[in-house]
Amino acid sequence: MRTIQSIQALVALALIVLGLEIMSGWVLRITPIVQFRPDFAGMVFNSALCFVLMGIALILPVFKVPRRERKQAAIGRTVIAVASISLLESFFDTSPLIDLPFLHSWLQDFNPRPGRLPAVTSVGFILAGLVIILMPRVQSRATGAVILVSTFSILILGIAGVAGRVLDLHLIYPEIGVVRMAAQAAVAMIALAIGLWDSWRRDDWYRTQRFFKDDEKTGYMSATIMSATALTAGIIGFGIQQNVLQRALSSSLDARLKNHIAVFHAEVGQSIRHADDVTRHADLIQLVRAANMPGTTARNDDARDRISRNLLAEGFNGVAVYDAGNREILRAGRISRGAPIEKELSSTPPVTLRWDGTLLLGSRSAILDNGRTIGVLELEQRLPLNAAQFARIEGLGTTGEMGVCFGERDDVRCFPQGRNPAIHWFPRVGAFGKLTAMGHALEGRTGIFIGPDYRGHDVIAAYAPLTDTGLGIVLKQDAAELYRSIRQQLNWYFPLLIILVAGGAMMLRSEVKPLVSKLLASEQTAKERELHVRTVVDSVGEGIITISENGTIESFNRAASHIFGYPPEEIIGSNITTLIPPDLRPLHREGMRRYLTGETKVIGKRHLELAGLHKRGTTFPLELAINATRVNGKHILVGVVQDITERKEAELALQESEARSREITETLGEGVFVTGPQGVIVFSNPAAQRLLGWSKEELLGQCAHSLFHHTRADGSAYPEELCGITRVVSSGQSFRGHDEMFWRKGGSSLPVSVSSTPIIRHGKVTGAVVAFHDIIERKKSEERMHHLAHFDILTDLPNRALLRDRLQRALAAADRDKHRVAVMFIDLDKFKPVNDTLGHDVGDLLLKQVAHRLRNSLRESDTVARVGGDEFIVLLPIVECEGDAMGVASKILDTLNQTFMLDAHTVHISASIGVAIYPEHGEDLEQLMKNADDAMYSAKEGGGASVLAFSQMANLPLQPAEP
Repeated sequence: MRTIQSIQALVALALIVLGLEIMSGWVLRITPIVQFRPDFAGMVFNSALCFVLMGIALILPVFKVPRRERKQAAIGRTVIAVASISLLESFFDTSPLIDLPFLHSWLQDFNPRPGRLPAVTSVGFILAGLVIILMPRVQSRATGAVILVSTFSILILGIAGVAGRVLDLHLIYPEIGVVRMAAQAAVAMIALAIGLWDSWRRDDWYRTQRFFKDDEKTGYMSATIMSATALTAGIIGFGIQQNVLQRALSSSLDARLKNHIAVFHAEVGQSIRHADDVTRHADLIQLVRAANMPGTTARNDDARDRISRNLLAEGFNGVAVYDAGNREILRAGRISRGAPIEKELSSTPPVTLRWDGTLLLGSRSAILDNGRTIGVLELEQRLPLNAAQFARIEGLGTTGEMGVCFGERDDVRCFPQGRNPAIHWFPRVGAFGKLTAMGHALEGRTGIFIGPDYRGHDVIAAYAPLTDTGLGIVLKQDAAELYRSIRQQLNWYFPLLIILVAGGAMMLRSEVKPLVSKLLASEQTAKERELHVRTVVDSVGEGIITISENGTIESFNRAASHIFGYPPEEIIGSNITTLIPPDLRPLHREGMRRYLTGETKVIGKRHLELAGLHKRGTTFPLELAINATRVNGKHILVGVVQDITERKEAELALQESEARSREITETLGEGVFVTGPQGVIVFSNPAAQRLLGWSKEELLGQCAHSLFHHTRADGSAYPEELCGITRVVSSGQSFRGHDEMFWRKGGSSLPVSVSSTPIIRHGKVTGAVVAFHDIIERKKSEERMHHLAHFDILTDLPNRALLRDRLQRALAAADRDKHRVAVMFIDLDKFKPVNDTLGHDVGDLLLKQVAHRLRNSLRESDTVARVGGDEFIVLLPIVECEGDAMGVASKILDTLNQTFMLDAHTVHISASIGVAIYPEHGEDLEQLMKNADDAMYSAKEGGGASVLAFSQMANLPLQPAEP
């Protein structure tokens, strides 16, 4: 990909990746992908789809897709259609047509219409689609101007979206739709504007001066950059100011909240202590003590009246006294029963906050006499300070509100207060599925909340738990009222900023345009002169290079670029040593020193043959002529070079031909032959003649493949077009075969390892050099290793691995041909005494003879394997019935019961044999082998020297358990 396309391609890929990620997030319901942060609105599915389409439209020209203009136009129309429908839905507030609410309803974000494209985002996509459609069809200045203005507008819309997020404009201007643009969408909109700019700025209608002169373009771009920079700086500055104000407002609310909490706890605590003091009044204790005395019926009305008057005078709303039997002995004033709303503050002693026309605190305290409870005092008293706090909220404007609430299941129940004088309920979760400030407080958290409250209005609130019994407190004010001062500033700040930016842009353009015009005119004249000189220099066939006295390359013509492989723009400015091989660079530096000191004799000479260094890193011969001149008092060296590679190759051709014959002849360790372009042998060395069995004369002129490489090792024909050695000439690629088969003159095979390399002359393959050596010993070694891996070393019987392979094949054949398979597990009886008394050598000899007898007792198609020290397994791949297998097993047992002659020893052993039949005794390999093993062990437990089929095990008597 060209560097000029990097911005466009990068933006396109970023938009595609972002869009696909967001779309997958909606489908898979992954919140962090679609919402980015909990306080951000999610980018809707249609917005992500439009960004993907715009990314595809931007990337089509990068990869030069055929008929890309038509495809871009189709994409542009699709994006315009989606955005226009969504814009009409927003304008007329209609039911969703393309919003896909079923994809968005699961996410409770800040979008009141799930899936609805914000209006400002829709406008951005309409402009972007228009630009995509118009870019290939610019035939007038007006069309070009529409593209420029639309792209700039997209940029401004993106910056506005970012501003809405940075400045929290939804708190200041809740009625403006731009604040609902997702943060990802705003950033992507800015990137889209940059990608569109990078796309059309290289189109002919803009790059040339057909519609817009260079000075106009420079002026417009300077004004655009200045405007975007100024707006961004203004937004950042105002954002910092707003952040400071927001923190100050939050701190003020938090301080007020802490003051209210302190007042609440102070008054409640004082009321509780007051009630506790009352329980210790002597008159009250004496009254209750007398009421508790047995047989007491006299009434002490004077004491009751005195106590009642004193308590009511102390400010209690109601009083009730109960004796030890919970009988009421005194009541005065009014104690609220069944208050509309109440909340327990403490259980020990019981304290309750309630509302019954005013804020009340009810308590029940024990009356103690010498540490013994003799009665209960119930009091109810007003909380005037807290009632005043509930009634009016000062310093928080017209929307300030304090709430004291507690949770009831999923709802919140609140005490009356000044802004809301009635008891009220609302859900813990507010608008858009987010916890309200009171919801946070009731979960025991303290902090500042910015967002929608239970009414759906944006507020700034301080919240905290009021008690540890589930009572919370919130102090809040509508954000619109809090930010009224910022809104008033913005009402004149932004218009003033826009006027200043527009005025500055116009002044910048008016100042820059004349300067750019003069600069461009001067540059054009210089370019014309340079073009004339370069045309002359580039027309010559020799490479012309000029360097400064310090070796810096200053010019590099077309022929020099062809010779060395470097484009002029890449090599100019580099040192001349870049074109000189490392071993010649010291000579160059010495020559430059002698030239600058006047000692050199090279300047002016021609036909100097040196080596040059190509960009690929290869060296090549060149012919050099050096001249010198002085420009503005500085030395300038002019080198004229000519690539003489072809001439040198022609001179070396004969020498290479003679050297080739000598080198091949000296290769005596392995066979070597050379073929021409048609695969005909033109040379062979003595080793090749000896290995193949043909003489030099018999090999010359023969096709190598048809003579000794015509057949594979398995006897099948080896087509010449598939032969790797032959294809070296046609492909020009080397071939190496580690397991090839040649055929000697006598018809015997010769396994070989082959290496074939093409002979390339003047860029053309003229033949191949083939070297080979026999690998007979390696093949024998491989066969030995294979045998050791599959056969027992001592008995040369198949081992367990080979047995399992053959058994698996036998089971497959049995399923296919509908016959049975028998497996026998054989364990030698009395083998251990032989091994222990006569020694391991005799034991090994016994095992060999057992293996010999077993082989002789079976058919060629049967398998006997040694799987353990004295354990063998016999596989009968084809049996008709269980009786056939039992007959073979009996024959084996009879054979093993016969006397063994081991050197000078006579040995008698026997065997326990278990038989299992497939498929009756096992439906797979593992089950069949297990059942045969179980049958063998049952035979051994029955005394050994016997044959037992798995089917017979059910008839065996149960063996007593070992003690």
